[in-house]
Amino acid sequence: NTANGVSKSAAIKLDYIKIGSIIIKNINAAVAQSDGLNISLLGMNYLNRLKSYQVYEGSIKFNSN
Repeated sequence: NTANGVSKSAAIKLDYIKIGSIIIKNINAAVAQSDGLNISLLGMNYLNRLKSYQVYEGSIKFNSN
């Protein structure tokens, strides 16, 4: 269940996700049904693998070092 109602998804494991120059390997993810979400989401599975991240005025800065 989501704030917008019921949505179906499937759990998967990705070999990697690359955002900019940062590569995170072997990461759990979910693929949502096409009518479930209008946007892609970046979850805590990714963010928790970074050294740090900052959210400021509507943007996010990643730090993997």
